[in-house]
Amino acid sequence: MAMAEYQTLLVNKEDGVTTITFNRPEKRNAMSPQLHRDMYDCLTDLRYDKETRVIIITGAGESFCAGQDLKQYFIEMDSQPERVRDEVREKSRQWRNEILRKMPQPVIAKINGWVFGGGFTVVTGCDIAIAAEDVQFGLSEVNFGHFPG
Repeated sequence: MAMAEYQTLLVNKEDGVTTITFNRPEKRNAMSPQLHRDMYDCLTDLRYDKETRVIIITGAGESFCAGQDLKQYFIEMDSQPERVRDEVREKSRQWRNEILRKMPQPVIAKINGWVFGGGFTVVTGCDIAIAAEDVQFGLSEVNFGHFPG
């Protein structure tokens, strides 16, 4: 099965292992609206890919995932039509809270660098998480009385 091209992801298939790399290193792989669309589409395709026996999710550069891209996801999305905002929020919720958790293939989080906020939902949605010794975890949302995600 040929993989689609994605704006915010690198996808590599080799010997039954498909590696998905968040590819926004300049933003520490913070989840933008486009990343949510890309992950929704990518995981939906991989769910039915008979060649993929294992999925690995990791981050390009120095971070796994810095959570939501607050500027793009909240400030810039406010100027979008309600239909667009609803679509992005629904895809964000679905891929992290439903699709990822129900993948027929085992999913491994290969954690590097930083994991903040909503990045935890990706890690907890995977079947296995493997972290480098120097990984930094943080839940800055709790400082404001919010739960990450």
